Amino acid sequence: MIGIHSLDNLRLLLRIHHLAGRCRLVLVSDSLALSATMVLLDAGADGYLTTDASEQALCEAVHRVADGRPYLAPAIAALIADCRAEPGTPTLTPREADVLRYVAAGFTHAQTANRMGVSVATVETYLQRIRKKFTIDTPTHLARLARRAYVHHLLEQNGT
Repeated sequence: MIGIHSLDNLRLLLRIHHLAGRCRLVLVSDSLALSATMVLLDAGADGYLTTDASEQALCEAVHRVADGRPYLAPAIAALIADCRAEPGTPTLTPREADVLRYVAAGFTHAQTANRMGVSVATVETYLQRIRKKFTIDTPTHLARLARRAYVHHLLEQNGT
């Protein structure tokens, strides 16, 4: 299990985060603990399997991630799906979710605007609405929300 208190694990997470910014990344872990799963996905994994995954599952994960599509092993997707947001949690519009996914992927406001076909001011308006809905007051909180939105996107892509 990954605990961020260990210096070796912190170095591993930093390496994962660094690699995720440069290439697509499929992680294989021996942990099915929700906390470890979320830490690894938050670090930037595009795919996630456990060490007991079949050769077929590993091939599928590599091919999907190489094609730009996320992959979560079914057991991991089920684990995350069981912990979805509680009722009463604000919801994102599809465009707000798109903005957050781009933020999670590390795109600038200008890059996000270009990819969405809108102005930078529109992207900033979406972010302002998101901050207000979720009472976010720091960039760190926005980044966490963006990663959570990306994980939910992974679930949707997996059909979970």
